[in-house]
Amino acid sequence: PTPPLTPAIAQEAGNMSDSDGPSSFEVEASPVGTGGSGSEYGDHGTGPVNPCCAMIMGLILLVVAPYVIWNTEGDYVKTLRALSSAGEDSIEPCKFDPSGRCSSCDLSRLKDDSLVYLACRLDNLKTLSDEDVKQEFEIPELRDLVQGKGHAAKFSWGMEMWQFVQDQDTKKEIALSTSQSDSGLFCSDGRGLDADNDRDAQRRSEKCCKGENSVGYKAFKNQFVGPSKDCHPYKRVPTASTVVRALSAADAPDEADAWEDVLAEQATPDELDNSTQARRLGHGSRGGNQNDDRRRRSTSFKCKFTCKHWREGWFPQELPRPDTWNEVPQGVFNKVEWLKGQPARNVRLPFDGEYNNVRDSPDGVKIAGIGLDAFRPNDPSGVLFKEFGETQLTSIARRRKATGLKRELIPGTNTKVGGTDFSGYTRSVPWTKDETMVSGSCLQSVTPGAGSSNVAGDLRVCFKAAQTTQMSVLAAVRKEGSEHKLVISRTALRPDTRLRNAPSGYRLVKDRILSKDEFFEREYASNEGALHIGRVIGFLVLWLALYCCLSPAIWVVDKFGDALEQIPCVGGFLGAIADFVETLVTCLVCVVSACLGLACFLLTM
Repeated sequence: PTPPLTPAIAQEAGNMSDSDGPSSFEVEASPVGTGGSGSEYGDHGTGPVNPCCAMIMGLILLVVAPYVIWNTEGDYVKTLRALSSAGEDSIEPCKFDPSGRCSSCDLSRLKDDSLVYLACRLDNLKTLSDEDVKQEFEIPELRDLVQGKGHAAKFSWGMEMWQFVQDQDTKKEIALSTSQSDSGLFCSDGRGLDADNDRDAQRRSEKCCKGENSVGYKAFKNQFVGPSKDCHPYKRVPTASTVVRALSAADAPDEADAWEDVLAEQATPDELDNSTQARRLGHGSRGGNQNDDRRRRSTSFKCKFTCKHWREGWFPQELPRPDTWNEVPQGVFNKVEWLKGQPARNVRLPFDGEYNNVRDSPDGVKIAGIGLDAFRPNDPSGVLFKEFGETQLTSIARRRKATGLKRELIPGTNTKVGGTDFSGYTRSVPWTKDETMVSGSCLQSVTPGAGSSNVAGDLRVCFKAAQTTQMSVLAAVRKEGSEHKLVISRTALRPDTRLRNAPSGYRLVKDRILSKDEFFEREYASNEGALHIGRVIGFLVLWLALYCCLSPAIWVVDKFGDALEQIPCVGGFLGAIADFVETLVTCLVCVVSACLGLACFLLTM
């Protein structure tokens, strides 16, 4: 555990000279598979796929392709029949009104599992000003401020507190090379090192990335490090056993002292580029012989530096306080504060809640007099009230006697570290409406002396409302006594599709009022769109299957070229001709497989 920052610790650190803490950083090295003019060993292409693997893959795809093509057509026909049947059998109990008013509806014709089409606004929507909504809000002292005019079936709210936080560390890469002909920032200190004599790039990283004067470190610092950049300069703070490093206001630090001392880590096999591993095993086409002096050695590599970042803002839960940080940002904030303990006497984090009027009651949300509490689609797209948006609160003038939500300074925490003021506070008073202002969709606390700025410990509760207030829906109804409930149909709109994951037992368009004809035209168009997509996929699978079956011809030409290249004197010339022939054969196989695939595909349509 790290002790709290105190004036004593800051003073002790101030007595330390800059030379007591070495400049440092964290770096990982990993080789790069390509150099500036190509590959590590020249022509390193993977070459044709092994003919056995290609034939096996081709046979598998030849089975998959007909399945995709056949079921694409079948799913289209099944869905078309289900929609046609639903259009004929569905009842429209309400006269269509483009505005969504369903005032005159005849529900007497509806029976159990009758298919019904409705395009209406929702009834019995609530506002935040309704008393039953306020009663669900669990801070009684603030209920009088929970007022709004927006109508919704559901409301949700959550509390956040203003805090200073340290983000999770990230990595920043700097690309380097030890040759001016390769890609990346040139590092002369590593001249002579390449992928042969430094496979894991550890020696190159030692020379080019480690130390404040290294090329990689300077590039990283110039590109990424700064108070307003992605990576913030920082200092280590004292640990529980000893003062490692800290800063005082009296001694301004050298910028190079902003990094912890960490040795370069060895790259693991998982970090290596796949093409690099393949070349290490000597795989590849012509030129892959490790003893061939004509090979092209790559000198490119990357160094990954640890990037630390701090920020302040609203957060829904209490995060590690600044007095527990292991590092302190330099030049990022003028002051850093934190609140210890409860945010207020009547508040604990996390705090959230919800009011839901989609329920089985006379005043529950309905559509055309039909209840929605039993309408529960299985697929996520059919969930009625999952999209929430901000809902504006009614502004109320604060009472003049309000003094704000006070904080009490924790003795001994007010100190300055590296030019930044650090202070810790507690709060023992409750949060009431007298210390609150309305800001858009939020109730926000007011801290004495903060003005318009947010300070650590400020609280706000933001309200959201379900977006859906109207819809066009095709589903079944169920009678429960004199009441009707909208439910998923047990028989209609259930095509036995194989490749589609379409809604089963209903169709729904939220937040739009469509006539019955417009609704079905939309569904028919969606069905045809799925058909066209499936046809394209089926053709591509069949094309790939035939290409895999014919690709052994490319492998034969490739191996023949390898043999020709071994002939003394003329091997290079003959190998170049073989490369050209291999390219022609590859193009021919591609064109032939595409034509055969298209012909077979058209026969199945």
